[in-house]
Amino acid sequence: MDLDTRLAECDPARHTRLGGPESAAADRLYRQITRPARTPAPARRDTRRRIVVGAVAGAAAAGLAVGVTLASLPGAASPGTAGQHPAAAGPLELVAKVAARQAADQSPGAGQFLYSKLLLSGVPGSAIPAGTATVQAWLTGDGHGRYAARVCTPGCATLAGAIPGSKDRGDTAATPYAVWGFPLVSPASVAGLPDSPAALMPVLTRYATQEFPSYPGELGIVETAGSFLATAASPAVRAALYRTVEQLPGVQDLGRVTDRLGRSGIAVAFTSRGLREELVYDPATSAVLQTETVVAAPGGVHLPLKPASVMKKLSPRERENLTLDWPHGEVLSSVVYAASGVVNSDSATSPAPAG
Repeated sequence: MDLDTRLAECDPARHTRLGGPESAAADRLYRQITRPARTPAPARRDTRRRIVVGAVAGAAAAGLAVGVTLASLPGAASPGTAGQHPAAAGPLELVAKVAARQAADQSPGAGQFLYSKLLLSGVPGSAIPAGTATVQAWLTGDGHGRYAARVCTPGCATLAGAIPGSKDRGDTAATPYAVWGFPLVSPASVAGLPDSPAALMPVLTRYATQEFPSYPGELGIVETAGSFLATAASPAVRAALYRTVEQLPGVQDLGRVTDRLGRSGIAVAFTSRGLREELVYDPATSAVLQTETVVAAPGGVHLPLKPASVMKKLSPRERENLTLDWPHGEVLSSVVYAASGVVNSDSATSPAPAG
């Protein structure tokens, strides 16, 4: 008997039939692997922020100027930063399967609201106005409701207002609710999303470039997908959202991280035009936890806020005040999805009893 045969006979699992990827054993193994780590994850990067001192109106104006500014970003995709590694086959397919198996999210019924709480931060010229904001919103099924926000730039102010419905909201770019980057998406709009990646990709593109423009190209698609994942989407749509992001070229698996609230999750990233869009999710529940946009260009990003023809007419000091200097690694904007659930009034923050 040769050596290979002897080794094969010593294999204790030679008569054991192993389950496939869809088996109960595989499902238990996946949940064990994705169980939150017991040891604290490494601290997030040092985020250097230059907060502009000014009124809330000034912060809103900075947000409205983002379309002109970010259109100047270089078109070539930037390579990933050191320490990142190409994603293993299907990094989002596992969480997509988790989402598809879950029960449907509860949508607001008569007299109920979908409550959401977001923590936002941005630097000058990014998709979110400079400063920080805590925004809460209460939405009916068709998108009507109200918002309440505390904005610091760094002086703080408390704002509140009505949210028009999805059919009559008009120019959303003129409302603070849209300017802040809050996902102005009603449960009715989410219910109309297709549940296949092929049909979902053009829809996400339209939202990212026309209805709620933020960062250019696929960067905005990742951010928009995160917004929809934070709403009352059906299991099939949630799975399709993850699979749509999976289809973007060069999606990277960043592994386990902690978000700004200290919650453990898995991060994936897409890099383009010198920027990296990161999406953090809970692999056990498929809930989105956070999205961030980070400068990935090795030399940073330096952009004028005005066209070249206008810049030539300005003095050196004026030109300096109208340009953006984003160093490598700076977090341009962050959206933390702190809470979401159906409540029984437009002031409640605790979920309505199931029934």
